Amino acid sequence: MNSRSETARILSMRNIMVFVYTLLAALLFAGTCFYFISFSERSLKTQSENYTTMAAQQSATNVNTYFRNIEQSHRVIFDDMRLVEFYPAGGQLTGDELSIASEVTELFTKASYTADYVDLGVIYEGGGTAGIVSDGTLDLLGFDPYSRACQLLGENDSGWAVFFSGNVSRTSFIKRLNPHAVTISSVYASKLTTIFSKLMEPANLSLIVTDDTDRVIYSSENTPYTAGDRLETSIITLLDGRENITVGGDGVTVCLISLDNGWHMYSMVTPVKAENRVFGMTVENYIIIVGMSVLLIFVVAGMIISAYYLSDRSIKKVTEYDTDPDTGVLTAFYCEETVSEQIETTLAGSTWAFTLVKIKDIELMGERLGEDFVRSGKVKLASLLIEGFGEDTTIGLNDRGEFVVFSDFSDFDIFKAHDTLKQKHEDVRKLFSELLVGDDEDIKLDVAMGVCVYPDNGKDYDELDNNALTALEKALTMEKDSLAFYEEKKKQGGDR
Repeated sequence: MNSRSETARILSMRNIMVFVYTLLAALLFAGTCFYFISFSERSLKTQSENYTTMAAQQSATNVNTYFRNIEQSHRVIFDDMRLVEFYPAGGQLTGDELSIASEVTELFTKASYTADYVDLGVIYEGGGTAGIVSDGTLDLLGFDPYSRACQLLGENDSGWAVFFSGNVSRTSFIKRLNPHAVTISSVYASKLTTIFSKLMEPANLSLIVTDDTDRVIYSSENTPYTAGDRLETSIITLLDGRENITVGGDGVTVCLISLDNGWHMYSMVTPVKAENRVFGMTVENYIIIVGMSVLLIFVVAGMIISAYYLSDRSIKKVTEYDTDPDTGVLTAFYCEETVSEQIETTLAGSTWAFTLVKIKDIELMGERLGEDFVRSGKVKLASLLIEGFGEDTTIGLNDRGEFVVFSDFSDFDIFKAHDTLKQKHEDVRKLFSELLVGDDEDIKLDVAMGVCVYPDNGKDYDELDNNALTALEKALTMEKDSLAFYEEKKKQGGDR
């Protein structure tokens, strides 16, 4: 059970912590406000630089992942050497060659469902194709698509190329399949919009992807560029060939990161300054000052309240009645607090009994025999409950004047736990035969017990109290010392 001195110490520590942490929070808030008010321009510039760097890094990661997935699209045929080595050398395909070409096309068609591909197929020496190879791509590759693809690869086994047509560009990944064939995967560069959409909320952020010659492949809608344009010389000069750094100039911050395939990812942010002013201050600074003033008012109020609760008089008032002066068990407030805390900290799979105990006809006895007689009965009943359930059990009173007992019967075997719980209450019921009061202890008081089980019959104090009260009301209708367990309405059972 709670001791008054221990509770006072905990309350004192709690209020000191409230006071200290409130003060520290106020000082931190005041310091932060001072920083933003005094160094707003530098803060705005730093914020722009940080956001530019973050946007470039995140965008580069997204593009690299997007391109890497396109590079992986060819793997659908590389596990089958028949398809890798296939080359239709003749003009008229045989039945077997037609079957293989059809199989390649089917595999690439299925793979194309994962993305919106322009091309996903094979270009063979001599002009043949398999899979999905668009006429537009073949036109861009020229009279001999296979030779042009090999020319783009040079001495490499794979590589990326970009084709411009009007203000549209398509990015293509080309890979050697065998000495007479290459695979090609192409998507329109405008599809990059989908992977940049989450970063494009600020209107002052621009994202641009260029090839290794700084020719624009993709740009966000808030830029003046279209596919095929050259990036402005001023931006290239500002970076001076440096990568993975953020530089500023003429009101703009720029960051350049090279992509895995050698292309470039640019992010640019233009700082937005607040022009609206209130009483000569920017709206942001005005809001900060007003907010800080309001906070300080609450801090002062909190300090006054904490100082009051730290006083000995307040602590004594709060902790004066943690136990009932007659029975020595917990008062109603502390009983509910203790039981609720035990419910919150109990382990899953535990079994507890929530028991309400009441002397039968106690109200009538009070009227006829006096409050001293009733008090003596309650004192002796409290002693019997402590004796029967043990001192480690939580025992207290509730607002209705009934005894509350919360006892642990947890066991790995849940059936054994319930059997033990029932047997213990039966043993305690038998103890009530000793509840004799009066000058000569010649008056026997009958007691009723109502029991419900946590967590089976309730998950919190109020639910347990309500169900245990239902069982208690049933026990009060029985003769002599009685015991009743809470049961769902649909169940039937015999209780003593």
